[in-house]
Amino acid sequence: MKIKDLLNQAQKKLKKQSFSPRLDAEILLNSILNKKRSYLLANLDQRISLKQKNTFNKLLKRRIKNEPVAYIIGEKFFYGRKFKINNKVLIPRPETETLVEKTLEYAHKNIYPSKKTLVFDLGTGSGCILLSLIKEFSKNPNFSTFEFAGTDLSSQALRIAQKNATRLEIEQVNFIKANLLDFMKNQYLKKTVNSQLIITANLPYLSKKIYKNCPKSVINFEPKKALLAENKGLDLYTKLLEQVKTKKIAQNSFSFYLIIEISPEQKILIQEKFQEILPKTEFRFSRDLAGKWRFIEILI
Repeated sequence: MKIKDLLNQAQKKLKKQSFSPRLDAEILLNSILNKKRSYLLANLDQRISLKQKNTFNKLLKRRIKNEPVAYIIGEKFFYGRKFKINNKVLIPRPETETLVEKTLEYAHKNIYPSKKTLVFDLGTGSGCILLSLIKEFSKNPNFSTFEFAGTDLSSQALRIAQKNATRLEIEQVNFIKANLLDFMKNQYLKKTVNSQLIITANLPYLSKKIYKNCPKSVINFEPKKALLAENKGLDLYTKLLEQVKTKKIAQNSFSFYLIIEISPEQKILIQEKFQEILPKTEFRFSRDLAGKWRFIEILI
């Protein structure tokens, strides 16, 4: 069978399950042939072996059952780099790349070369946010003054993050099994004194109502614990800010920057709650590429 015929058949089968059936089919076939998409488009009349066809059909059946393409092929691009993933971690979303960009913008304008910079990523999952930041910060001539750590409650997620660090040839990072800022005791709390502290967090923030309306590909395949949070989705972020306040981390630091990703409808509720916890703090809301309120930057 020719590549074009196989893709055409797959496109028809995926029409009900996918918004991009042709692209899905091409990505699945790419993963088998180990070729770029441009190769497929230039070789549509090439014949594939029976073994390749059978392997493709097995992957296609998984996609027809709504399994995300990223889980099927075991990887996903994020901020221009390929990350290994499985169903123990969330699939990196394009909108989250803006969180990386905003963190880099803040650092470019506010980081002092003479000060030590601590970068912590909470709920690191695949490590895509933290590792992307490390690769970008590594271009800074003062990179040796940076220290990086990623935390997660899932040991399986941390193993994926470490594999991605190895794949990207990153050694300057620690992955810690911990909930939010619980790891900031003793040595880590002392390190924040007179340091520049950057915290990124893409924690579970979906309310029960929103989660129920998620696509089947999300509900049936992505880890529920990484998506759903109590208290209308605000539980973990509320606890995080309370930790910032009680541990006096922000007061220890020379400068403090926290950026989190939220669900757009939470903006008003979250603003009221956060100002109640940290009344004298600057909260800056911003939108994602789709124009939806998606991020909160907290500066102290």
